[in-house]
Amino acid sequence: PFVHGRALGTLVADALSGHFHSDKLTVIPAQSGDSAPDALWVPPSPALQTPDAVHFYPGLVLFEGTNLSEGRGTPLSFRCIGAPWLDAAGAAKTANGWPTGVAATACEIQPDSGDFAGQTLPAVRFERTAVPCDGFGLGVRLLAWIASTHREFSWWTAPIIPLGTGVREARERHVIDTLLGSDSLRKALDRGDSADDILSRWRV
Repeated sequence: PFVHGRALGTLVADALSGHFHSDKLTVIPAQSGDSAPDALWVPPSPALQTPDAVHFYPGLVLFEGTNLSEGRGTPLSFRCIGAPWLDAAGAAKTANGWPTGVAATACEIQPDSGDFAGQTLPAVRFERTAVPCDGFGLGVRLLAWIASTHREFSWWTAPIIPLGTGVREARERHVIDTLLGSDSLRKALDRGDSADDILSRWRV
């Protein structure tokens, strides 16, 4: 359920169901954003500058839990991944064979912020070729491929800070577990499970 697929108005209407003010709410059905020209796009976040970035975000945000860049600090934020050791050409070639509705191209990026600020990184850029595309499936497949082909790949960890305390504990947690809300993906990839197996279990 990482991508719920429900519009904001629907979520609000459900939340107010039975509330004494619910009769004052009017939800106007939206037309598909895929048919709107890019000129009408209003970024919901500084890092989501295009509709493509929003489609890829559910999958590429998972890279914030790894030692790769998801493009923050570049014009391709959430439309690429990169790392100093990434086989970009191999990743692009492999990704173009997946049934995700996404085209991949090897490129270079130079983030102006974050862990790779000022570095030129081999990267892979993504563009939609189908509507809808499978951005989440793209992210899981990329993680599985990189984890199995690059010994440099690793998961980021961060200190645990109990809510409301501001005090760091000695223990650390895997950032990917927080992003996904579960440790299932990390443990499955560490076991060597294939992306197809992981996705099929979640899509039952």
